[in-house]
Amino acid sequence: MQQVNFYNVYKTVVEHLINNQEQLPSLPSITLKIRRAIADPNATNAYIAKLIQLDPSLSALLLRQAASPIYRREIPARTIDTIMSMIGLPALEGLVMQHSIKSLFVMKSPKLKKLFRDAWERMIYKAAISLFLAKKLGFRNAEEAMSASILSEVGTLAVLSAFSANIEVPDQKIYVLLCKKYSKSLSTILLHKWGLDNYLVSLTQSSGNWSFSKSNELGMIDIINLAIYTTVQHRNPDNDLPRLEDISAYQKLPATLNKVTESKQLAIIESNLGTIDNIFVTLK
Repeated sequence: MQQVNFYNVYKTVVEHLINNQEQLPSLPSITLKIRRAIADPNATNAYIAKLIQLDPSLSALLLRQAASPIYRREIPARTIDTIMSMIGLPALEGLVMQHSIKSLFVMKSPKLKKLFRDAWERMIYKAAISLFLAKKLGFRNAEEAMSASILSEVGTLAVLSAFSANIEVPDQKIYVLLCKKYSKSLSTILLHKWGLDNYLVSLTQSSGNWSFSKSNELGMIDIINLAIYTTVQHRNPDNDLPRLEDISAYQKLPATLNKVTESKQLAIIESNLGTIDNIFVTLK
């Protein structure tokens, strides 16, 4: 009974945030400038690189990403211009958004910091799997899967931000319950506030829906759902997931990639955990 009462108190705090959306964070001005430049066909790589260099931590993230197994070359990239040519503008935009999102949600209390760190690492692991699978499946803009995976769940971080000014912080169990109830709504609010595509909103609404199928062809939502499924498997063995073979996304995989191991995991994931871990480390 006490846990129910606590949940109701925390629920009220989150609902207050939803009803006072101006309290939700806006994108930093430098992020908006970079996104506008990326969308401008007349903007040169040199100009975009100058904008990026205004943010040293973003520059460091791009350098780490260029050295990851996905992009690594014999001659390492040492300048932002070179990295941009290597990874492409879609990947750049995704990394810019990822960096901005992490910087928007600053948690002050140790308990909130731990909840944030755990949530962020889970989101980034899921993004790493999304990128890996999209590459393996030959998606033209595989990096879109990475950024879409993160953006579709940004509401889980917003749930935590509701408690940034509170002394009382929910425990892990109550936080999970709050996310199940409110994270999709908060993700949708934030994506609209940030002026992002409605396509991303639709991905948010369908993520984690194991039976969802927009078409018979494997799409972005299927990549994200396979990544969610795999992440839960690896991070929470005591789960209530359906059989892998029963989810819609798995049923669309080509025969070359749909092998399942004795431990009921995708063989293509289990045999490449080292690569995925390396991507994860560079992203987080």
